[in-house]
Amino acid sequence: MKTTERRITGVDGISLFLRVWSPDQSSSQPEAKAVIQFLHGQGEYGGRYAHLAEFLTDQGYIIFVSDHRGHGRTVFEQPEDARDEHRIPGHMADMDGWQKCLDDQEIVRRLIREEQPGLPLILAGHSLGSLMIQDMLIQDSHRWDLAVLMSSRGGRPDMNERALEIAVLFQFLIKGGRSPATWTDYLIMQSFAREIGEGENRSAWTSRDPEAIAAYDNDPMMNFTPSSRHWFDHAKFIKSRAKVSNIAKVRPDLPILLVAGSEDAMGKNGDAVRALEADYRATGKTDVTCTIYPEMRHELVNDIGKEQVFEDMLAWLDDCVARLAGRA
Repeated sequence: MKTTERRITGVDGISLFLRVWSPDQSSSQPEAKAVIQFLHGQGEYGGRYAHLAEFLTDQGYIIFVSDHRGHGRTVFEQPEDARDEHRIPGHMADMDGWQKCLDDQEIVRRLIREEQPGLPLILAGHSLGSLMIQDMLIQDSHRWDLAVLMSSRGGRPDMNERALEIAVLFQFLIKGGRSPATWTDYLIMQSFAREIGEGENRSAWTSRDPEAIAAYDNDPMMNFTPSSRHWFDHAKFIKSRAKVSNIAKVRPDLPILLVAGSEDAMGKNGDAVRALEADYRATGKTDVTCTIYPEMRHELVNDIGKEQVFEDMLAWLDDCVARLAGRA
């Protein structure tokens, strides 16, 4: 696998860190057959998916993954002249950070189209990244050929999400947008930990693998608290992406893969993922595949049994890419 790293400029001038993993043409790896634009989750960074990239590049896929604003090497390696709002872990922007993050991904997409013209383009993401994908598909789903949503959720907002919205608003008004959203973070993460029944370790809800949990807990680029402004901006999109009229904007023939664990608290143990599947089908989507993996938790790529997830994802990707080639 060949790895290249660089920085690109986001919508408001922010310096974004970008990784590209591609088949190594000097070895026995195959020529590229498709490109994956990958969006990582909240509080993490793209480099955590190197093992998935190793698997997929062996099969001819190129992966572009930028560290979101407020995350990873984007925030921890900002240039000296960067604005203060771009230096805060977990803070996307002082205004409209969520939409700016979506717009950053459009810059990545255009870069991919310039550098890899003619190859099918797959939009894939985990957790927060998958929620961004839902919004991106609503805004314009014709920009991608396939979509993979890992550990996502859908359905109508429930009482817990409405309570969360109130907590976000109060924290934003009282402490300011750049302050860590400690109340909100506690409400969410503790509720996820309680679902698993392992409240003594707040990250145990992500995986059953002790080594993966330890790596999560000890990673110096993780375990920060998102800002109040981040949650405030995101809360506005929670309602809009749940509206059936918005879900209906996603083109009906887009192949969509949903994967999640049956013990993923964010996805309500699969129920919220099935709700998203139902919404896609109810609004006319004709090519939706949903797989819920028994006993697996939030981070499918870091849980026991991840190899099966990798193989299933590859089979789906290969089938869809072959069908696209057949239409050309």
